[in-house]
Amino acid sequence: MKEQEQIQKQTEKCTNLDFLKQLTKGNPKMIMEMVKVYLEETPKLMDKIRQSIDSGDWDSMGRAAHSLIPSFSTMGMDKEYAVMAKKIQIYAEKKGNLELIKEMFLKMDSVFTQACRELEQDLVSLEKL
Repeated sequence: MKEQEQIQKQTEKCTNLDFLKQLTKGNPKMIMEMVKVYLEETPKLMDKIRQSIDSGDWDSMGRAAHSLIPSFSTMGMDKEYAVMAKKIQIYAEKKGNLELIKEMFLKMDSVFTQACRELEQDLVSLEKL
């Protein structure tokens, strides 16, 4: 990847609250509540997947990945991450492809970290409304 493309990728937002605004009919309190739930619950699910990968707990891995799927679309993130979570769930059910699961998890974890930063900033803006 060229340096300029890398910088552009880092400055592009990975979240888009348009869907959430539609879902809540633009109610700032409801938007804030849903963002707070994401910021509270998603780290737990990501940690559960991380621990499950390390321990080989396929069932927990699959359940946590399944629970993540709707959060990506709710926060307006690229569909590829929901697809990755679904693939992790399927691979976990089949108890296979651990290397591919690790690779997809790292990509999801990277975008999750960026999403949390963005959503925390969005919360500050929403609180001013």
